[in-house]
Amino acid sequence: MHCRLIYYYFGQKKRFSRFVKPQLRNMSKKFNLEVDPATLVYYAPFDRRQSSSVKLNNTGQKRIAIKLRTSDNSLFLANITVGLMEPGQVKMLHVRCLPFTFDPNKQYDHKLVVLYIAAPDDQSDAAEIWKTVTAWRELTIKVEFKNEPEPAPPAPQAPNAPPPEGAAAPPEGGAAPPAGGETPAAPPAEGKEQPAGGEAKPPPA
Repeated sequence: MHCRLIYYYFGQKKRFSRFVKPQLRNMSKKFNLEVDPATLVYYAPFDRRQSSSVKLNNTGQKRIAIKLRTSDNSLFLANITVGLMEPGQVKMLHVRCLPFTFDPNKQYDHKLVVLYIAAPDDQSDAAEIWKTVTAWRELTIKVEFKNEPEPAPPAPQAPNAPPPEGAAAPPEGGAAPPAGGETPAAPPAEGKEQPAGGEAKPPPA
């Protein structure tokens, strides 16, 4: 890293004072993507289709292009394979695991990889952008298969049931809050589910 030499002038002489490193820009704030959760879990039995969702959040200050890769395109389908995200935008990635024969003695190492780069403001075709990309950042989402039934969600509270002891009552004349454990419905998927764009591979050297 280049450094600037700061000199102080005393009369006609130059006295060397010290090295000062230039300030580095915080690129993580300008160009960043977050995923939640970082692990997708699918439960037995595995002879059925199962779906899980991941929230993609562009927490940076730049427009980005994203691309999804999977460890097995014949096993996973997703509603997003390539796309663009504006600063602050959130998208839901819905991943469907297709039926397969589960082997309890096998060590599975499946994953999804979300690649992302800064996207030019004057381009609207994410697929075209990725055709010329040679370097990128990436986030890995692990896939876990549990050979056990999926835990049952908490039972919703009956509409007219009294609130549990110690719980605050809803305001008079207002709507009751959502039942415990109830989550909002996922937004509609972006386009038709399709295999991701290529198997997950490490970036080129």
